[in-house]
Amino acid sequence: MTSYRRLHSPIRSPGLTEKSVHAKLKARTDAYNSGDLEEYRKSRYALRRAISSAKRQYRDKVESHYKGSNTRSMLPGPDGIPGRALKVCADQLADVFADIFNMSLLQSVVPTCFKETTIVPVPKKTKILSLNDYRPVALTSTIMKSFEQLVKSFITSSIPDSLDPLQFAYRPNRSTEDAIALTLHTAAVPPGPEGHICENAVY
Repeated sequence: MTSYRRLHSPIRSPGLTEKSVHAKLKARTDAYNSGDLEEYRKSRYALRRAISSAKRQYRDKVESHYKGSNTRSMLPGPDGIPGRALKVCADQLADVFADIFNMSLLQSVVPTCFKETTIVPVPKKTKILSLNDYRPVALTSTIMKSFEQLVKSFITSSIPDSLDPLQFAYRPNRSTEDAIALTLHTAAVPPGPEGHICENAVY
């Protein structure tokens, strides 16, 4: 089996729940386990075609909702407004939302509808046995996300450049993993001549 590429399941995304995709996935797995290289290649090709077809059908389904008036079925945030609608109508809605955002900042009040959240349980496993097999995903208002990004950009632009280089929270391209890596590196690598960590150290 060393000549085979590592067996992966297709990425979980909308539209890949069709029975045809699962059938082709099972056929590919069976071919992989059987050791038949030619059959495995055929099953991989069939799986790719099934995935492409399922994605195409899902795209057509999504686009059909936009042609009608059933935007609720698009699983938007709690305000019922999908992000694509905001993007397409950005020119018409920009001034309206600018007035709403400015009024919210002046009054120091966030509209209640912006703070609502819809919790959607997403299965973590193929076979669900208990509530712990679901992962809660919060759908928040896309309008509120846009508002938060604008406020964040304003606050970030006001922060001086003299931030502590060891600050990882609330900074782009920094994470808890970076803080852990630096801590481990500090413990493992002896300090330089002036008691500082070498600047060219690779984490």
